[in-house]
Amino acid sequence: MGKRTKQRGYTLIDLIVVMVILAIMSTVAVAKYLDLHEDAKGASAQSVAGTLTSASVANYLVRVKGPAPNTSAIADCADVAGLLMPGSLSTFVIESQPVAPGNTASCTLKQTSGAATSATFTAYGIS
Repeated sequence: MGKRTKQRGYTLIDLIVVMVILAIMSTVAVAKYLDLHEDAKGASAQSVAGTLTSASVANYLVRVKGPAPNTSAIADCADVAGLLMPGSLSTFVIESQPVAPGNTASCTLKQTSGAATSATFTAYGIS
């Protein structure tokens, strides 16, 4: 009988098992990342829509007292964009829809980059 030597290093089977485990983990991680990316875009659209609603309400309340600086007449959903800082809607588009003075309208905000993500906001019409 020969003397058995102690095994040093990893066998080919050990390396294959590790590679399979890493491949499975990376597949799951990529799928989770894609889901998170879409969730973040949806949350971004909801946040901007909330900001547009708040800006429209504030504009309406200030203009009820009469025309004031930094306010705008709102006759269309797209007019609400003028209440925000320039460039803040660079990746969004507001669908045009008329808003009668003294009434509200449900407006649609769409994200232009990547997958189609949309949200709704309320515009308050005022002349």
